[in-house]
Amino acid sequence: MQQISDKKPTHRKKPLQSRSRDRVDLIICCTQRILCRAELTKITTSKIAKEAGIPVGSVYQYFKDCDAILLALGNQIISAENLKLEKLFEEVSVRAHWRHVVRTVITAFAKIVFEGDVRHRLDRVLSNNIEWQVLNRSSEKRMVQFFSEYQLFSERGLSPEDARTISRMIVASATATVMRARSLSSSTEANRLVEEMIKMVTAYFSSIFGD
Repeated sequence: MQQISDKKPTHRKKPLQSRSRDRVDLIICCTQRILCRAELTKITTSKIAKEAGIPVGSVYQYFKDCDAILLALGNQIISAENLKLEKLFEEVSVRAHWRHVVRTVITAFAKIVFEGDVRHRLDRVLSNNIEWQVLNRSSEKRMVQFFSEYQLFSERGLSPEDARTISRMIVASATATVMRARSLSSSTEANRLVEEMIKMVTAYFSSIFGD
């Protein structure tokens, strides 16, 4: 079985100069616009170059192929999602009851997934891409890391290893449930599934933290 490393996708040519960085940003931005409107099977490097108004050879200076551009876009989206959740967690976890923390963070995560049409389309077009799988796994690891640092774990006498195990289980369960809810055709059913997930996590934490 092929081993997957936690290595982020890299550009073919690192954009050190301001003009180069601007061009890379333009390519990624245009890729997002195309991804939002085009058939997934018809997204090509030449279409991206045309959208950006640059020669296709200029695109290949920075990205080896179309997947590499899509991965760069995915990396930006996932990083922004993680940062948003991490900031929210930091804001509520220092002063709110853990029950409120659970509801607030899972609800926010569900909202990000439900409204993330670009992320959803990336999931489809890159479904068999190993590097995309690595990015998603790295995102889960990042969420596990900041959840496991929740001060209530240490206050209840749990070791860092136990805190990570608990956080890993919660993140994996919440991610699977929310992604499943995202695929439902009925928003009512999707919201009910997320609500049941919140109840389940709350009950689990109650056995650890008490009331």
